[in-house]
Amino acid sequence: MKSMSWVAVVATVLMAGCATAPAPVAPTARAEMVRYHAIAVDSVRLAPGLAAALGAEDTRAVERQLHLALVEALPPAARAVSPAPGVMHLEVTVTELEAVNPGVNALTTALLFVPLDKGGVGFEARFYDSPGGRLLAQTTQHHSSTPFEIKGSFSRYGHALNAMREWAAEVGKTLAAT
Repeated sequence: MKSMSWVAVVATVLMAGCATAPAPVAPTARAEMVRYHAIAVDSVRLAPGLAAALGAEDTRAVERQLHLALVEALPPAARAVSPAPGVMHLEVTVTELEAVNPGVNALTTALLFVPLDKGGVGFEARFYDSPGGRLLAQTTQHHSSTPFEIKGSFSRYGHALNAMREWAAEVGKTLAAT
């Protein structure tokens, strides 16, 4: 019974906030997900159009920051760095990235008490049973900040990093509930 509730929770977390419908996952793959206890974040990549717009150096820096945010947000018990039995692999492709202007937000916060420049991120996450292995699940997420989200408003990609952290923490909680 516990495994069925875990499958329902994973499906809910993976589907929450979907901007587009994810590809269907075979029922056998859902049933097998209960055997996983940790996640290895294999890669976080910017989609080719975003990478081209940022340039090679900035792309590597943003990918590194987003990767670190995901890994650090997972509970320590749910983190894995290498393949092992019971480890799911995660690949993330960032499809949208809205940067904020920290200077504009500092000025509007000083004058209006609210940062007005918003940031955000959209990404597709794919869970595999091993690197490049069988696809277990995928989801598409999108987060846009509001003027009331002060945290992240004073760094260029702060809102994107916060959204990644929040999503990873939820996935980690779901994994720990098994």
